[in-house]
Amino acid sequence: MEKQNGETGQRNPKRLTKTAAGTLAGLCLGFGMYGMIHGLRAEESTFRLILSSITLCCGILLLLRTRGDRKTEEKEN
Repeated sequence: MEKQNGETGQRNPKRLTKTAAGTLAGLCLGFGMYGMIHGLRAEESTFRLILSSITLCCGILLLLRTRGDRKTEEKEN
């Protein structure tokens, strides 16, 4: 059964936010890994490595959050 928003007739309004969160998680993971590899190969300062590790951690947390939301949504259905 599909859920609809009564006033606008939109189906699954939360789907866009899940997709955006997944895309943001992928970007964070990609930039974090790129920054870590580039920073370690070029032997740059620790500032780049710290920023890259923070970005990587944010991507991992976002990914885990979106996966957790999917599991709870499947249990509800």
